[in-house]
Amino acid sequence: MKASMRTNKTALQTWVMMVGLIALLIVVPAMLWAADPSAPCDNGPKTEIFIQTGHAGSVNTVEWSPDGRFILSGSSDGGIKLWDAPSGRLIRTFVEGEDVRYVQFLPGGKTFFSVNEKGGVGVWNIAGGRPVRGFSLSREKEPAIIDPVSFDGSVVRAIVSSRLYAAQLSEGKALPPEQLPEGAPVKKYFSGYDFGHKNLVTADGKRMLSAVPEDPSDIRFKKLILWELSTGKILFSLDGHSDRIDAVALSLDESYAASGGRDKTVRVWDLKTGKAVAVLTGHQKEIEALAFSPDRKYALSGSRDHAMKLWDIEAGKEVRSFAHPARVTLVRFSPDSRFAVSGDAEGVIRIWDARTGEETMALKTHADSGYVLVMSADGRHVLSGTPDGKIRLWDKTTGKLLESIPAHQEKITAVHFTPDGKRALSASEDKTLKLWDLATGAMQKTFVGHKEKISRAAVSPDGQNILSLAGTADVRLWNLTSGAERKAFSFPGRVLSIGFADDGRHLLIAYEDKILDHRIIKVLTPEGREVRKYMSAGFHFSEDGKYFLANEYWELTDGGRRAFSPSTGPKKQKLYLDIAKKSSLVDIAGGGILGRFGQSGAFLSLSACAEEGIVLTKSRYDRNIVLWDIRTGLEIRRFAAGHGLLTYDGRKIVAPSGNTLQAFDRASGAPLAPFTGRASMEISALALSPDGSVAVTGDVAGEVQLWDIGAGTLKKSLPAQEKEMILATAVSFDRRFAASLARSGVIRIWNMNDGRKVSEVKTEYKPIYAEELAAGDFVDYGSGILAFSPDGLRLACGSGVWEAATGKNLLTFAQPNVPYPWVVFSPDGRFLLSRNMTWDASSGRLEQTLECVKNAAKSFYSADGRFILSADLEGGFYVMDAVTGRLIRKFADFVPPGPFDVSHDKKMMIAVEKDQNKLTVWDLTSGKKNAAIAVDQNILGVLLTSDRRRAILKHGIAISEYDLPAGKELVQLVSFTDGGWIVMTPEGYYNASSRGDRYINVRIGESVYGIENYRESFFRPEAVRMALSGDSLKDFRKLTDVKEPPIVRIVDTPASVSADEVHVRLNLHEQGGGIGDIHLYLNGTAVVLDTRSVSEPEKSQQAVFRAYPLKLVRGRNIIHATALNGDNNMRSNEAEWEVTASYAAAAGPSLAALAIGVGGYGDPGLKLPYAAAGAELVAGAFKGAGEGIFAKAEIKALTRPEETTAEAILREMKAFQTLRAEDLFVFYISGFAVVEEGEYFLVTSNVNSLSAEKLKTDAIALRKLQEALGNIPAAKKLILIDACKPGADGQTAAQTKGMSEETALKIFGGTLGSTVLSSSVPLPEALEGYQGHSLFAHLVTEGLKGGADAEKTGFIKTTDLTRYMRNEMPALSEKIFKQIRYPVVSINGQAFPVGKVK
Repeated sequence: MKASMRTNKTALQTWVMMVGLIALLIVVPAMLWAADPSAPCDNGPKTEIFIQTGHAGSVNTVEWSPDGRFILSGSSDGGIKLWDAPSGRLIRTFVEGEDVRYVQFLPGGKTFFSVNEKGGVGVWNIAGGRPVRGFSLSREKEPAIIDPVSFDGSVVRAIVSSRLYAAQLSEGKALPPEQLPEGAPVKKYFSGYDFGHKNLVTADGKRMLSAVPEDPSDIRFKKLILWELSTGKILFSLDGHSDRIDAVALSLDESYAASGGRDKTVRVWDLKTGKAVAVLTGHQKEIEALAFSPDRKYALSGSRDHAMKLWDIEAGKEVRSFAHPARVTLVRFSPDSRFAVSGDAEGVIRIWDARTGEETMALKTHADSGYVLVMSADGRHVLSGTPDGKIRLWDKTTGKLLESIPAHQEKITAVHFTPDGKRALSASEDKTLKLWDLATGAMQKTFVGHKEKISRAAVSPDGQNILSLAGTADVRLWNLTSGAERKAFSFPGRVLSIGFADDGRHLLIAYEDKILDHRIIKVLTPEGREVRKYMSAGFHFSEDGKYFLANEYWELTDGGRRAFSPSTGPKKQKLYLDIAKKSSLVDIAGGGILGRFGQSGAFLSLSACAEEGIVLTKSRYDRNIVLWDIRTGLEIRRFAAGHGLLTYDGRKIVAPSGNTLQAFDRASGAPLAPFTGRASMEISALALSPDGSVAVTGDVAGEVQLWDIGAGTLKKSLPAQEKEMILATAVSFDRRFAASLARSGVIRIWNMNDGRKVSEVKTEYKPIYAEELAAGDFVDYGSGILAFSPDGLRLACGSGVWEAATGKNLLTFAQPNVPYPWVVFSPDGRFLLSRNMTWDASSGRLEQTLECVKNAAKSFYSADGRFILSADLEGGFYVMDAVTGRLIRKFADFVPPGPFDVSHDKKMMIAVEKDQNKLTVWDLTSGKKNAAIAVDQNILGVLLTSDRRRAILKHGIAISEYDLPAGKELVQLVSFTDGGWIVMTPEGYYNASSRGDRYINVRIGESVYGIENYRESFFRPEAVRMALSGDSLKDFRKLTDVKEPPIVRIVDTPASVSADEVHVRLNLHEQGGGIGDIHLYLNGTAVVLDTRSVSEPEKSQQAVFRAYPLKLVRGRNIIHATALNGDNNMRSNEAEWEVTASYAAAAGPSLAALAIGVGGYGDPGLKLPYAAAGAELVAGAFKGAGEGIFAKAEIKALTRPEETTAEAILREMKAFQTLRAEDLFVFYISGFAVVEEGEYFLVTSNVNSLSAEKLKTDAIALRKLQEALGNIPAAKKLILIDACKPGADGQTAAQTKGMSEETALKIFGGTLGSTVLSSSVPLPEALEGYQGHSLFAHLVTEGLKGGADAEKTGFIKTTDLTRYMRNEMPALSEKIFKQIRYPVVSINGQAFPVGKVK
């Protein structure tokens, strides 16, 4: 099976390369297209790491690029995905937003267009995520496409809302719809363009296939007609279906048509004769998709019976059927007909070898999604439950997946630890709950009784009881120990949440009461007695169901007689928290309010300074003014004032204080010396000059005052004209003029030098808060109601603009869109801004509406004019691009949360702001927001650790851990449906299961790689552990800084030879990252590792060619080639080639083994007494095991000091480069091994110091050993390393630069494609030995003698030996040395026999 799939993948890659070559020879008709809008970044393409996700809805369309490199797909999920055709990796997702019906590459393959279900057309560039151009085919109010789209290379045609529309794609221009002539014969089936149930237009737009009723009373649409669009003439009536037609397809030359539908048959029609050429039967349900092969000889059909079928049209027979897990919604052929493609209702695209029926590739989401999550009480472990019924246990200190238990047959809906952390409870849609022993993975108990799917469960804090919810309202209490059901509860509405109180003695149940039309929360005893009750129109529940957030609620504990809310108390009859409707966090069991959150009403005044992001606000119901950093959403400081403005330099806050002014130091918050001088009455309006030197105020008696801010004195008072309140004041930029607005609507402009009135204007201005002003309980100080232009010549207020010097009206805005009541000029004076609209300040023309702010109250420009800052009536704050109106940032003090959690000590709340992907941290003691952390993924759940320093976030397909004080992500954990897993730091360092790194993609421009391409440099479990422990990785290289490797192609290499050797020629295309080592693999094993650097002449060429002789096995040989970048820290994508070798058989494979025992060293203090004996023992064991299985055996042992130097060992290994591809090579070495400065060294007999400098020059670095082994042509290799640590256990990860012996050997084995078995023991154990040898050598020998033949086959395979070592070493080491030791095992490549049991 694997071999067949490998062949298919090779064939697909070969086809992709051939299509690319053919594309170079095709002349495409010249067309006018928009210029490619994507320009590369000055610093090169950006590197992005992402998890591959497939479509979430049914697949509607799939298309190959002209060069065969890419595949496009469109889905009902509103997404378009670009895939790398050879590897099946996702490159990019384009968000269309509507159901995508059609995608098509345009000439050149750099752009494509899409058509959605509403007739919207988008033209896209594959290098970017946004459309280049978009337009609609029709102007229908509710358009809909249900039929295939056609495209002739210039014009796109589609039936939208039963009318045929066309558009010239290059111009983005819809063409006038054609009209059917009167009396057209086709009108007997439909009038106008009210077409049939299913229709298909030919590419040239001249003919149409339509499924129509046989008569008006028939609604089955079982007749297919071919007719002319220009005349309405019916060319053929294609009869034969007995029920509705749901799918229609045309052959490439449009000479054949196929139809299928509810009668489960496929009919193929000759459109030249109108005759059926085939009737194909075999489907069990309706047919939904059809396609012809390019040569018209075959057809594909997809059905609701979960099958795709391949048909031979001429023979009229089914060739084969392809089974699917869901209904098939799309079928098509690859351009060369070698591959069949299917898309299903679950969003999976599959590529099949049409000849063999094997699935070669699945383009889909590989990660677990829709899982549930819980954390252990000690914070050391995380438990997750998956939709496919698995429980996964994670070690949170290392990020490693410890256990995966196949627990249920259906989706797991809840998981919980028992209080002792030793067992886990799982609940499932299979209607059962199960209890598991986490140490053994054994199931201890099943709880059966629910008749419907279980959706929630909880374990009591004392570990005695379980609470579960099934269906909508079936709640049951179970005894955890006995498994018996204690009590069943029912409720008059859907249950929303269940849980236990902290005391374990009370149940917390929330449900919807249909009669009261409210939500109810009850605190019950296990017997069902009500202890406490709450009612509200809406609750937000914490993750564990112990707390709720609500704007208003009733506590009905006292028989329903007492009703109150926390802020107003029982005296208020109307229930609300306060006028601002803040949210209260309530402890359900205890009834206490832990905190109140929310902006105190709308922002009434805003003030900014030259420093970006710093804003001073006054909220309607807040007693203080507040300084914010809107970039983080955090409050900086509060000032005891009812209103205030920031000076331009941001150093001071100036605030009215009765009938004078008070200034505050922004840095310290301390009040400065009070101003001298007094207004006649309370100040009601305040404005500052742009340079912050002058303040202009107005008071409630109608007087205007001029103040010197620097001196803190009143300079001048201007007499009142009428005894009425001044609503607003303003100062011109040059400080020549001051302006005041009286309550009557009169504007007066004053000369600030002499206090003389310059002009006066009567306006229709009315204050927006008239009632509050009349009551005397509210004052809006009016900053922004009056605005001078930057040149000081114009003054804007309400619906008009006046000349400052004369009072002459310059502009009156037309109703209803007028800038009222808040207005400001842009810094360049060109525009006026009010609420969420901008106008041209000269003409009054409305320029822009800021759609992202729906309920704006007040807006202003940033000091440099680049941004617009706006506040809405609910306390939301927005930052937008002033030119485009695009939302850059939204901020609110408190957003009604999505998921939230409360710490065990009830001192902290962590909440997810639902609409902003933001995590907010709240101190429940002070009620302040401590942190706001932006997260780039949607958050579905959040858990707070017991120390309140970390948060575990649940995303759609990943789990992440955040350091809250640092405000940064530490790691992400992902598990996959095949059982694999990966944990990764933001820097790119990761730990993963075997091949668990293949589903994480890295996009660089238009190229996509797997994270496995970085394995040699970034597979670092120790670095992951460092990150999780809180250590910094700032000195470690980041994956995003790694340069791109070359593109590797195998060229000019025959596909078949009659010898045991072939010359493989590589084309290396450099991409800016240089060319490093080159690796060739034969059937998965490294046989060439070329470490030669690229020569200077080669560097000047973009393409470098290298040729290598490669020995072959008889029959099929799969060759992979890859190259690293110049820094040797990233691999290229593999090139693959298949060669069939036909040559006369030799005597059979040989065994070659090199066993090395390094016992003596240059440093007399380093001695291993059993190393030489171990090498001899292992050599003898392989010689004995090889008899009867290998044609000959060449076993060599090196044990003398002169034989075990680095030079001697490497020289000896070169001698094995004469082996054949079919031979087996075994390498064993016993000696000291150390990791220094991130590198693994085997210490040889010539080494006299263990310093890093001496090791680099005298020992064998693992890289050197890798090169020596990788150039031995045997395609089967087994590597055994029996190592001893010369120092103490426990080097830190920082000391080894994130590298350990285990990690180094796993990377080593993966690079070689060979199985590596190793042991590393401390020196005392090595000195003690076991039966005159090392424990490792003893176990290898016993395994080869037959101990590893657990299945009694008579042969020992590599997998048998590794399994034996894994099982025996821990037990025997504990028995002998009182310490459990585990071997390091890295299984790579194929499993093969290494010996025969005598």
